[in-house]
Amino acid sequence: ALLGVGVSAFAGLMTEIGDGRGRYGFSYEDLVMDTLGAATSLAITHYGLDDLVGFRAGLVPKPTAVCCPFGGFGKDYTEEIYTGDLKIAGLGERAKFNPGPARFLLVSVSYGSKGYPYADPLVRERQVGFEVGLNFGEILRAIGVPPDKWWGKIRYFGFDVIRLPYTQIGMYYDLNSGKWRGPGIGDSYPGRP
Repeated sequence: ALLGVGVSAFAGLMTEIGDGRGRYGFSYEDLVMDTLGAATSLAITHYGLDDLVGFRAGLVPKPTAVCCPFGGFGKDYTEEIYTGDLKIAGLGERAKFNPGPARFLLVSVSYGSKGYPYADPLVRERQVGFEVGLNFGEILRAIGVPPDKWWGKIRYFGFDVIRLPYTQIGMYYDLNSGKWRGPGIGDSYPGRP
């Protein structure tokens, strides 16, 4: 586990050194988040919390254009979203209560940016959100997909790390403008409610 943390943190450092040599520039914030992410993974593994918390990354539909291109070329982050999830099924087991059908749900906090880095700075957004979504790992368990078979492991792993669009709903607060967006799936941006 420690080797995994070291490799992850080193990969983050190398990525930032590479970015520092190009047009994106070195970002100490990214390096800090890479290191914290690796340390969080270690803590989840060490304390056996993977039944309770998880992290996913996903895509949301990208707009045709986020108002008013400001220059530059290449990929932006408008269609990406990241979540930290609380698994209701795991909470029920640990707190000794029966969550009923809520065991198939996740309560999540999310982060996504819109228009970075190429839209006009006036329309860029950094959105922090709160969502309720489906826990596909728990659905797989309920329908009897074995977690110990190779094909079951692939499915469980995929659903644990990939956030599928249209399987959650939430509200999102733009840190730049101080405005709420939603309810939605994390694809709201200037010009789309």
